[in-house]
Amino acid sequence: MRTDVPALPLSSLDAESPPAGVRAGGYVLEGEIGRGGMATVYLANDARHDRRVAVKVLAGALTAMLGADRFVHEVRVTARLQHPHILALLDSGVFGPDAGVLAGRPYYVMPYVEGPSLRAQIQREGPLPVAEAVRIAREVGAALAYAHRQGVVHRDIKPENILLQEGHALVADFGIALALEQAGGKRLTQTGFAVGTPPYMAPEQIMGDRQITARSDVYALGAVTYEMLVGEPPFTGPTMQAVVARVMTESPVLPSTRRPTVPPELDAVVYRALEKLPGDRYAGTQEFADALGQASAPRTSGDVPIAATTTGPNGTRTGPAATAAPAVLPRRARARDPLVLALAAAALLGTGAAAYRWSRDRSATPPRPVRFVVGPAGDVAAGGEPTLTPDGGTVVLAGAGEGAQLEGRALDDLGPRPLAGTEGARNPFVSPDGQWVAFTTANGELQRVPLDGAAPARVFTTGVSPSAEGVWGPGGTIIVDGGPFGGLARVDTTAAVRRPLTTPDTARGEQSHAAPRLLPDGRGVVFTVLPRAASSAASELAVVSLGAPGAAPAAHTRLGVSGRAALGVVDDHLLYVTADGSAIVAVPFDQTQYRVTGAPTVVLRDVTGTIDRATLAADGTLLYTRGAASQAVVLVDAHGAGRPIVAAAGDVHGQPMHPRVSPDGRRLALQVPRSGGQYDIWTYDLASGTPTRLTSGMNVDGPEWTPDGRHIVFTATNGGQAAFWSQAADGSAPARQLGDVSGFDATVTPDGRTLVFMRKIRDVWSIWSTALDGDSAAHTVRPVLTGPHDFYMPAISPDGRWLAYVSTESGRDEVYVRPFPGPGAAVRVSDGGGVEPLWGPGGRRLFYRAAGQFVAASVARGAGAAPSFVVADRTPLFRDTFDGSMPHANYAVAADGRHFVMLGGAARAPDAVLVANWLPEVRALLAGRK
Repeated sequence: MRTDVPALPLSSLDAESPPAGVRAGGYVLEGEIGRGGMATVYLANDARHDRRVAVKVLAGALTAMLGADRFVHEVRVTARLQHPHILALLDSGVFGPDAGVLAGRPYYVMPYVEGPSLRAQIQREGPLPVAEAVRIAREVGAALAYAHRQGVVHRDIKPENILLQEGHALVADFGIALALEQAGGKRLTQTGFAVGTPPYMAPEQIMGDRQITARSDVYALGAVTYEMLVGEPPFTGPTMQAVVARVMTESPVLPSTRRPTVPPELDAVVYRALEKLPGDRYAGTQEFADALGQASAPRTSGDVPIAATTTGPNGTRTGPAATAAPAVLPRRARARDPLVLALAAAALLGTGAAAYRWSRDRSATPPRPVRFVVGPAGDVAAGGEPTLTPDGGTVVLAGAGEGAQLEGRALDDLGPRPLAGTEGARNPFVSPDGQWVAFTTANGELQRVPLDGAAPARVFTTGVSPSAEGVWGPGGTIIVDGGPFGGLARVDTTAAVRRPLTTPDTARGEQSHAAPRLLPDGRGVVFTVLPRAASSAASELAVVSLGAPGAAPAAHTRLGVSGRAALGVVDDHLLYVTADGSAIVAVPFDQTQYRVTGAPTVVLRDVTGTIDRATLAADGTLLYTRGAASQAVVLVDAHGAGRPIVAAAGDVHGQPMHPRVSPDGRRLALQVPRSGGQYDIWTYDLASGTPTRLTSGMNVDGPEWTPDGRHIVFTATNGGQAAFWSQAADGSAPARQLGDVSGFDATVTPDGRTLVFMRKIRDVWSIWSTALDGDSAAHTVRPVLTGPHDFYMPAISPDGRWLAYVSTESGRDEVYVRPFPGPGAAVRVSDGGGVEPLWGPGGRRLFYRAAGQFVAASVARGAGAAPSFVVADRTPLFRDTFDGSMPHANYAVAADGRHFVMLGGAARAPDAVLVANWLPEVRALLAGRK
């Protein structure tokens, strides 16, 4: 390796350099040939092999941050890379005491290349011949593709790291950026050290995304290719902050605009490599390299031309090749008002997600929407969805790690601002003036905290669902939903009073109302009607008028459109996320009559994943979460450490639910989504992971094994009738309906003779039982627990003598146990809230979820005729960031009682995507539609 400057005598260097001729680690250092922020490069002689090598020594300050041994351990991972276009890693280590001022510093050794770097070549010659630029890019692409197959992403492709030997490319410093990140972790970002070079860093790298993939290297290679063709990278500026701002907000000028001899076919290829969103780029560098080869291949007279271009009056190219590139090829005119650059410095420091406040573009040409990932929405796996302030200037989301708090990430701040007292906060939403953030907690409190973090959180009211979503309206009114059950409620923040606003219409199959959004008039609320889990219906949007404070619950009107969540109204169109999460659509909407008046139009589609939730700010900034391809099923030990056992459940995007381990511990039953928002039951062999679809043609909910492991009982809808069904677990016989008894969350007693389940009557959950006779059920149902409070999530102990359940009789969800079938008094197991109880093998421990913790309660039962039950202790096992808050226990206890099947750790962490300047695009799509 070399950096195209002659070796300097060591005596001419600063005090950090070793004396001339020093022997360090078996190498005789001759002189410094390069210096950067990370390391100093020395020309050296390898005394053992009598050859010239390049020795790269990590900077002293960086060594102190990382630890020498840790860095060396990480960098050795790349030593296995052997490819004709990769500069090999010959050696690495830590200098001993004989190295003088370099003692204790980590180093790595590479061959010394006589030829220049690509940087020197461009500086000396300017833009390279097109054929040479394409050849070099394809060689680098092949090297990167090889490394990606070995699981190594370079992360710092730039002309300095591409050396030319006999005119052919050698990629240097492979894996060094990854080694720095792995060794340094958060210490790098906390001290302001940036890994990467801004003109070549993909937007997701700038924003600190923790999942950097091959597509990031595609972007970097695209930027290098652009520079080889044009003479400079696609985005330049006087400062690193300015470069970052342009990378995040502007589209590159086409290479052919700056160099007319560049074929237009190459425009489209390079442009695609430089897309802001990873999913819009080539999947890998080999695909990019192949596209470069095809675009630059000579055409013969017999070929069908791919680019018969002409030049338009403004100098832009037209014709097939021009249309092969993205729809808006020329760079948009710079707005007269400057873009206020959000977190530019913070992005450079690698601190992660940022948001941009956008000033209005007063130019004649509407600004082009700009899309980029502002952070991994996986950080809010336990805290719901991120949200925007009304002015679009700040993203509010949960930070990462143990005890994470909410963070406000604003455009005019240098970094995220943690909000004190928000540990474990869920589903944040912002006040109309942008000054306050409200959120729910695991113990059912609705709290608020100032967005500037200047004061601790305060409680608004109690008794809300931990998973409730809300919206803050004018006049101090907050609308919250009921979580898995119930309707909307109205909270008066000045008096801390909570009153019902809507009631689900159970006669029409409604289970709950969710995701409230205020209409522009401030008097109407649009929300989502969720059907009963066993229903074949999809979620539907509805609207209700707020009415006067203190009024009785109002009748709501269903709008007849299937949707997951509404965003708001734009130009008399109601925008919402489709029920399957495939798109955001707009439908004509009469805001005076609260009714839909036309057909929907798709205004946004994200082909890389489902759209879970979306927030639209008043300035037209859109924030949405892009769901994972599928959620992993994880086997977790008592300390919370886990490994995926089912990497991808089912055949469509979505979240699986309700895992249940068979009595013999060998199989797993899982409720898995399919297209249309419905569910099937799949079983998985836990040893091999082999999946088997058990049900089809019906919408199912809540699989439970029979004690003998031969059947699975579930709730299903078939032909409009919801009832309990049973099917042979090996699929050898079709499903059979168990009489006409309906309910949810069934469990079978250990003797196989009784089905215990929950059902909702007059908006209150209760627990019931019915006798089983083989594969049929008697029509008689018996109440087990009924009353004015909710009783749900039943779980029968392994000996069949005790019933664990959740009740709201104390004012919040708590776990109780009482004798089954009774009589006997209830014993409260949880202390401070609890849901989702399940028994361990033998019934000596009862597990449940509480306030973000997964808890094991040790229990003892008295002997004799009169049963007794005592809670010996409650032990939090691990912080619970897995998928919970369901109307059933959304995990399973393994047969050994020491491991747990949890849902979480998506195969690809969901992203939070920001789209600035989105409204012009929406309005263009809606033009002329009514």
